[in-house]
Amino acid sequence: MGYETDDGLVITDLVGAGANAVRMRSRFTPDAEHQWSEIAKLYERSERLHAYIGDWHSHPNSSPRYSVVDCAALRVVSASPEARCKRPVMLILGCCDHWATLAWRYQPGRWWDRVVLMQIHRF
Repeated sequence: MGYETDDGLVITDLVGAGANAVRMRSRFTPDAEHQWSEIAKLYERSERLHAYIGDWHSHPNSSPRYSVVDCAALRVVSASPEARCKRPVMLILGCCDHWATLAWRYQPGRWWDRVVLMQIHRF
């Protein structure tokens, strides 16, 4: 959950995967019902100011580049009116030789769709 300013995105809240999430080394499926319920509560509690801005996950055996599955997930979120997020972000932690993080942002296009690398501020 968060909001966007001229300087970038601001994360205000995090929602967990949920009790019914499936966690495996090569696959993750969130408890969507839990997540959407929590996101809706946070949205209402913030007086409709803070909205869903994206997801994060890890690729423990590969780079933090997005996969075909990741891109498809971003496309579904972008097309969902309930998400209120035309340009969702996906933060991916990946590990080959060392852990690295990249943030990807979906850019819907008129004739094409694409995912672009966002600038990451390191702390």
